[in-house]
Amino acid sequence: MTEHPLLMSPIRFAAPDGSLRIVRSAQRPDLEAICQIERAANMSPWTQGDFEDYLAGGMDGPIVLVCCRESSYPDAFAVGREISDEFEILSIAVAPEEQGKGVGLILMMSLLRWAKSRGIARWILEVREGNTVARKLYASCGFFETGKRHGYYADTNEAAILMTGESPVPWEVRQEMHCFRGVKLFNQ
Repeated sequence: MTEHPLLMSPIRFAAPDGSLRIVRSAQRPDLEAICQIERAANMSPWTQGDFEDYLAGGMDGPIVLVCCRESSYPDAFAVGREISDEFEILSIAVAPEEQGKGVGLILMMSLLRWAKSRGIARWILEVREGNTVARKLYASCGFFETGKRHGYYADTNEAAILMTGESPVPWEVRQEMHCFRGVKLFNQ
């Protein structure tokens, strides 16, 4: 697997709860933990084969990040991909026991930082209409609702809310100061 060059060096940070975390590129040994998180966090989880395909994508495929405590297995992951002049956030999932600790935010910031480094200034995603926690996270990162796909999720017939964000977003200034909402980044 070819890693994305900007993510070969892990990003270290202290979450608001004081725990030290690392965001790094996902590797094949992370698959079991990623699949466990996916099953715990999502009503219609992706398969292990889906994640194997993403990890095998190399430079042209989706970017897969994991977040973990130092010397530990992943407790969260994020997947995104470049589509022409946009960056699509495909998934962010955090293990239930780690939710509410700033982990989703740091994964979001890491994906958007990577996209910005590639010259991508427009970001898109879709989220379940009922996932208010995720919608608030995305809105706090400068995303706004642009549409709705009724009945998009086959398992519940729930609508997907389409969201878009563009650079610069308000939090970039705070990110430059290496701090955002209690999340302290160490190796910028």
